[in-house]
Amino acid sequence: MNTLFARSSTWVLTLCAGLMLIQTVSSFARENQESGIQPSSGRPEGALRSSDETSAEWKVVGECLVAGDSDCVLGLLDQIIKEDPEAWEAYALRAAVLEDSGDLAGAERDKRTLAGVGGTYTAIQTRLSQAIDANPGDPDLVWQRAVRRWQAGNDVVRALSDLDRVIVLYDGAAPQEVHMMRAKLLEVHGDYDGAILDYSTVIELDSGYGANALTERARLFGLVGRADDADLDLQILAEMDQARHDDLITNTSKRIEAHPGDIMSLFMRGMEYADRDDLGAALRDAETIMHLAPDSLLGYSLRSKVRRKQGDINGYREDRAMVKKLSQGER
Repeated sequence: MNTLFARSSTWVLTLCAGLMLIQTVSSFARENQESGIQPSSGRPEGALRSSDETSAEWKVVGECLVAGDSDCVLGLLDQIIKEDPEAWEAYALRAAVLEDSGDLAGAERDKRTLAGVGGTYTAIQTRLSQAIDANPGDPDLVWQRAVRRWQAGNDVVRALSDLDRVIVLYDGAAPQEVHMMRAKLLEVHGDYDGAILDYSTVIELDSGYGANALTERARLFGLVGRADDADLDLQILAEMDQARHDDLITNTSKRIEAHPGDIMSLFMRGMEYADRDDLGAALRDAETIMHLAPDSLLGYSLRSKVRRKQGDINGYREDRAMVKKLSQGER
């Protein structure tokens, strides 16, 4: 596994932060116009994709990222960029994936493009700071700046200051993403007890980040010498993991029954079957995807996993070649 995907938990957290940025960028553009700040040029007003569309696209990117399938990630990012040439978050992630896979020239192209679409740290932070000055009570803008200060500037102290401000603006009811990010940065800053408190807040919210928060809290409990608390969190995690896998099969099967053409649900269920070594069921899902969407990377990606587990090395290589070919064909 290459170094990028060995860091998948960090990338998933970053991706979640990125999703919130994407879903608020439309309102940010409108506020910029109202406050006299010019939006990025070259895209007609109203042409931004809806948050539902972008969320669906990035959800698939996240699944391929977690699966460690760089070709799948690249192909999907190519499609996002094709649909929205100013999707700077896609250029940023693609540059990282390309760099990690050894395509330094491709990574450098994306980094240069980032500057052209206003995706540099300095440019974005300047626009966000101006927008915050014009709209000081908007927590979403402060949240966006905190994310950029962390991701692009490694500015932990000012990012933490922004996150504290976000929580105040939300009057103590900030989204779980805010607490997850603050916990991570508090740990970087050396405040383990503060990080534990934020992870506990996420767990109490019973949110989609509960498992991640429990994992991180258990690790921190171990670091501060609270072994019994760490063991309890790990036990809860094991129970949640089994329930999650059972629910995934059940829920994706229901979605497929209602929408037989839902290739993302087929892919997710097939990956789960493969992880459980139910290779026959996984192969059926892969073949269904390939029948419904012959040009999709997902079917070949899933089948490659099945064939590898079956010991069919030649078949595995053929499928990986198809994934790569389909990915390159979209660029």
